[in-house]
Amino acid sequence: MNSAVRRLTYQPALDGVRAVAVTMVLFFHAGFGWMGGGYVGVSVFFTLSGFLITSLLVAEHAETGGVALRTFFARRARRLLPASMLSLLLIALARLGGAFSFTPGLRSDLVSAALQIFNWTRLTGETSYAAQFTDAPQLVSPVEHYWSLAIEEQFYAVWPLTLLGIFALSRRVSRTSVLGIAAGMFLVSAIAAPAIASAFGPDVAYWSTFSRLGELLAGAVLAIVVAHRRLPGWVARLTLPGGLALLAAAVWFPSGSGPAYSGWMPLVGIVSASWIGGLLTPSRLHTALASRVPVAIGKVSYGLYLFHWPVFVLLRQRGWELTSISGLLVALALTTAITLLSYFLLERPIRTANVDPRLTLFGASAALASLLALFLIVPSGRGFLETDSSVLAAASADSRPRAELELATPNSIAAEVPVSTALSAARPIDPLTEDPAPNPPSNPAPNPPSGPPSNPPSGPAQAFEAPFDTDPVLPAQLNRPVRIATIGDSTAHIVSIALARWSIENPGYITSDVLWCPGCGFILDAEVTLFEASEPTARSNAILDDLAPALFENVRPDVVLLMVTLNDMAEHQWSADEGPLRPQDPRFEQHMYANYLDVTQRILDEGVAQVVWVEPPTPDWLGKEDELRESERWDVMDRVIRRVVAEGAGNVHRVDMDLWLDEAGHRNNSTWRPDGTHLSDQAIDEVVDRWLVARLLQTV
Repeated sequence: MNSAVRRLTYQPALDGVRAVAVTMVLFFHAGFGWMGGGYVGVSVFFTLSGFLITSLLVAEHAETGGVALRTFFARRARRLLPASMLSLLLIALARLGGAFSFTPGLRSDLVSAALQIFNWTRLTGETSYAAQFTDAPQLVSPVEHYWSLAIEEQFYAVWPLTLLGIFALSRRVSRTSVLGIAAGMFLVSAIAAPAIASAFGPDVAYWSTFSRLGELLAGAVLAIVVAHRRLPGWVARLTLPGGLALLAAAVWFPSGSGPAYSGWMPLVGIVSASWIGGLLTPSRLHTALASRVPVAIGKVSYGLYLFHWPVFVLLRQRGWELTSISGLLVALALTTAITLLSYFLLERPIRTANVDPRLTLFGASAALASLLALFLIVPSGRGFLETDSSVLAAASADSRPRAELELATPNSIAAEVPVSTALSAARPIDPLTEDPAPNPPSNPAPNPPSGPPSNPPSGPAQAFEAPFDTDPVLPAQLNRPVRIATIGDSTAHIVSIALARWSIENPGYITSDVLWCPGCGFILDAEVTLFEASEPTARSNAILDDLAPALFENVRPDVVLLMVTLNDMAEHQWSADEGPLRPQDPRFEQHMYANYLDVTQRILDEGVAQVVWVEPPTPDWLGKEDELRESERWDVMDRVIRRVVAEGAGNVHRVDMDLWLDEAGHRNNSTWRPDGTHLSDQAIDEVVDRWLVARLLQTV
């Protein structure tokens, strides 16, 4: 052995470091606000991994003059893959059993986690609009935490070869050293990280391997220092301030911003390296971290990290609040039980087995291939807010016969209001004489009426509401399908897909077309000031100005359904003199009324017979936009829509989806609105089948 290199012996205090790091992460992921920067624990893991791996490689190179790469990778595979693959296997089995059913793209997430590229998958995913809903438990991926494991695995894949190159370069080039080259690499990565954040944004700064490399290299530099010289006694004095600094960072750093999102985590790596270096010499903190409990937690910290996140996600989806004492205890108990079973029955036996490296790598490859094959049968939905083009195309009215709609019975549901000076009645749709009227379909109605429909109380404010029938009778089929066009945001888009599915399953009743965009709204003459929404506002104007007239010309809809949510409930500014206005401000309400009235009149002027405003369910939770859940905001929308309906002269109607959820008993059903705003496929299908189609048909 090269006498100039000291092999690092087992340091129990470093297991204590692992215990501290994983505890930060557990409290952070449980949702405790006082641990907003708990991701610092992941940074500590990065630096500790860089230190330990480099220590092993430097010692082996000093002893043998090289590095046995096959043995190195086999040792890493035995250490890391058993628990990692078990975690992914359990998640896949849980999905096959019905869990995580609302998680978008879970199959691809599992594949990228198994292939150790999950951080790059996250960076190439679509996060712009849907990001405001990703705090919803039903939509969170159970493999979200694999981003950090992917970064470590990518480091392990290239660092041995890189270090061999550094050794070779230091021998061939005079006045260079391994330490100098490694320190230079750390300095370059530390400078590059904020530059990457500035150029590519906070997501890249947080998730990319290049921007997080400095934290790993900080540990590598420390390993090279420790291998070639004994640390002076004063280093022990860095232990306490280093630990306190990391703890303060975990408490004070904000969860959604700060150094991790701006590229300054290499500085945290320096603090972590100084703390780790200080713990290599005796001190009181060294003794405390080397005691039984921290060491025991540290030994299973890898499993705790792997298994805690899917357990936490699953419990949240079942309604558990992990910041409560009972919720936290249950979450930690389940995580610990799975971790210990994995450690004693799987991880430790495989890690300590005396297996040829080639056999180890072959077995790991076979296990990975089997796991990937299993993922092929994991159900995968369309994805959050993703359209279903084939269903929409099949249900479209385009190219259908356009005969004049003949009513089977008098319209008994239209609002009985005199013609208003604000809204003029729609022009009747002229029949297209070149399209012969088809014969009425022969198939019976799914729920045929048992008698003539009853007349509800007159007046638009009461339409569809008093008495409220949660299962209205579906009218008899007319001479052709009623053409329905839906315009609005993503909630309207989901409704349109459900209407399309229903029309395909029940041919002859309706067709379904849609114009939508994420974040669309019907307040078209103001700027949203609560969040950035300039692009949705521009798209909304384009839909009403250009796309809707073209659709009306091609399709000639009988009913246009209007529905929007978030953007119209945010603060808007119409003029600098007024400044930003909250929906509760009477001036906001008047502006909103003018916009909604104008949109309605424009649609009626296009020859549409009936306009139906849908009041969406009041959101239960909206992630970071907490203000938007204020019930007073949604009361404003209710009042405005009622006023517009009152001007509608029997051609404008309102349906209250919020009220239907209450009456049907689904108000507190968390599986119905996985993000608190958008109804799931199963939920909206029930709304459409039990209620909405019948109500829409009763307007014509």
